[in-house]
Amino acid sequence: MALKDKAGLIKMYALVDAGDYQKVITDITVQETVEKFTNKSVVRTEKEAQESKEVFEVRAKITDI
Repeated sequence: MALKDKAGLIKMYALVDAGDYQKVITDITVQETVEKFTNKSVVRTEKEAQESKEVFEVRAKITDI
């Protein structure tokens, strides 16, 4: 997508990963943006490891719907 200023001039380009919406790459040209997104350039984005969440098992009887 093109990132524009208030006057409508394109300032940068962005690509968003359809599978992981938090992975967003921006750059000045379309070619540089695509290279970064496909990891063909030197710049790489790495996802931080998430802490595992505690899992609980719940057993209950439904008394009313």
